[in-house]
Amino acid sequence: MLLCSQKSISQKIIEGDSDYILSLKDNHPTLHQQVKNWFENSLSLGFKDVDVSISQRVEKRHHRIENRQVYTVPVSQLPALHEQDDWV
Repeated sequence: MLLCSQKSISQKIIEGDSDYILSLKDNHPTLHQQVKNWFENSLSLGFKDVDVSISQRVEKRHHRIENRQVYTVPVSQLPALHEQDDWV
């Protein structure tokens, strides 16, 4: 039995009057693919008419360079998502 799922964690965060960002991975394959497709399409269109925030960070550690880009958009910018009503 899964006692501490992302959905239950997000519920507790909202009950605490806070916001959350959770990493979306292949443990939710349909939702992951849907969001991935949306981002790829939106990126190809230059995020036209999308409220997007882009953060970039370059880290130099252990003899390598990591370039990380994070794109965030409000859920309201996305189409209806798979099992969206299961998330607060």
